[in-house]
Amino acid sequence: MKQKKSKKKIVYIVGKITGDSEYRAKFSDEAMRWDNNYTVLNPAILPIGLSYKTYIRIGSAMLDACDIVVLLPDWQDSKGATCEYHRAVALGKEIIDLSLLKTLSCKIKDVISFGEHNWQILDIQNDKALIISTNIIDRKAYHTITEHITWQHSTIRKWLNDEFYSAFSTEEQERILETKVINNDNPNYNTPGGNNTVDKIFLLSIDEYKAYKNIISNAAYWWWLRSPGYHGGRAAGVGSDGRVYVHGNDVDRDDSGVRPALWIKI
Repeated sequence: MKQKKSKKKIVYIVGKITGDSEYRAKFSDEAMRWDNNYTVLNPAILPIGLSYKTYIRIGSAMLDACDIVVLLPDWQDSKGATCEYHRAVALGKEIIDLSLLKTLSCKIKDVISFGEHNWQILDIQNDKALIISTNIIDRKAYHTITEHITWQHSTIRKWLNDEFYSAFSTEEQERILETKVINNDNPNYNTPGGNNTVDKIFLLSIDEYKAYKNIISNAAYWWWLRSPGYHGGRAAGVGSDGRVYVHGNDVDRDDSGVRPALWIKI
């Protein structure tokens, strides 16, 4: 009796096409990596000259038919590819994001892309890395009410671990590690740092910033640290010149920058 051949899984490749003159070679190289063991659907081989709507219809049909969606490293730079990613999530497709795999060979000081921002690697320990945003990602108050507050109860901590964290994809969230955050007192004024916390996303402390100061790039303007300042109504920060302001700023200042930090699996 003739044995039936096992059906190959179907891979669909997603990435930036519009505006990339080398897109055919890029897609072809990735298709070759999968060709031996999978059936590959490559939208880059479609003829030039079709309407945008036609490309979308054909691409949608390919995506619907596939088992696995492979996202090229530049997929987030393309509106069409981003739409395909969200459709793949909605359809429950298996997704392999090659932009996440770029961190595997990274070194301290390297800049990587993760989520919607670029990040600088501050530390690597076994299979995890500490990263901080290369730029200020927003301007927010440390705490929206004028009162004495610690990191544990600050509104910026809640925002980072709720709204900001939720902006990461499911796959990215799975790589973000919970961290025991040590909240020491202010080293100059002994202002209480409050209870230690467990966070996904956090701000650096005074001590952590000093430990990584020679690695961290300067920002355009003043940004928060999580440590308390001169008293409980102030929080420490870093100036555009990289200088630490241990005295701090009023916690309700909403023009101060936010540079999140987190540990991720690599």
